[in-house]
Amino acid sequence: MIFVANVLFSLLFLLGFSDPKPQSTPLPEEEKNTKTAVELTSKHQESEIIVYSSRHMLKIVLWENGGWLHLVIKFIAGFQQYAMETAITPITRTQFNWGSFENAIALLLIAIVMVIGIVLTLLLQKQGFSERFVLTLGVCSMGIGVLILLVFCSGSLIFVWQLSFGAFFFVTSFPIMNVSSSTLFSKSIDPFAPGFFFGMYSFSFGISGIIPPIIAGSMIDSFPNYLPLFLFLFFVFLAALGSLCSQWKLLGKIQMKNQVKALT
Repeated sequence: MIFVANVLFSLLFLLGFSDPKPQSTPLPEEEKNTKTAVELTSKHQESEIIVYSSRHMLKIVLWENGGWLHLVIKFIAGFQQYAMETAITPITRTQFNWGSFENAIALLLIAIVMVIGIVLTLLLQKQGFSERFVLTLGVCSMGIGVLILLVFCSGSLIFVWQLSFGAFFFVTSFPIMNVSSSTLFSKSIDPFAPGFFFGMYSFSFGISGIIPPIIAGSMIDSFPNYLPLFLFLFFVFLAALGSLCSQWKLLGKIQMKNQVKALT
């Protein structure tokens, strides 16, 4: 609660106590001969440094650079992760009569799969694949996993291989989406100070851990099978897919812009 309050107060401060329009201040005379001054003046028309207001800064990061997409992706990845962690124990206990030891092994395997997803993401980035491609791969992996769970695990009888197969693709998507989205988000906030924006980024993930246990637990207890739960998770996946598709062209433009910037 303290973390939530701090983020909300920071947001209110930025929105309520900021200047309405960007201002500019002349570059100090004593700094004009330094290397930093030369770089800044060449970037800002050789005469002034642009100081953005907080509202303008939020507009650039969240809308013009597509930062809102990464907040949504972070929230959805966390939402699906916590929902799976909540649902896995009652499902395995009911279907397979697993006890605490077997469920602990299952959670350990989930953690190992997430590590595999992180390693896969880093390898893809090292091989030169764009973050947009990696993020799309993570969203597709989530879609494959939730479709398998929806088709094979929605009835009253589930086999271990069905649950394991669907959970593998589903769980692998979490680290892939998180790592690629974090990389893209860090680029979207450049050249602004990252502290506040990564506070928002962490806040979206924190909120995603509050809702899923309530929803997943109530659906498992209220219905005779798991169709409502996996159908709900499928619609959450569609929200991620729709958000990604809406910003697809913008991500491509940002990617080309970063490539040109890296060459220069």
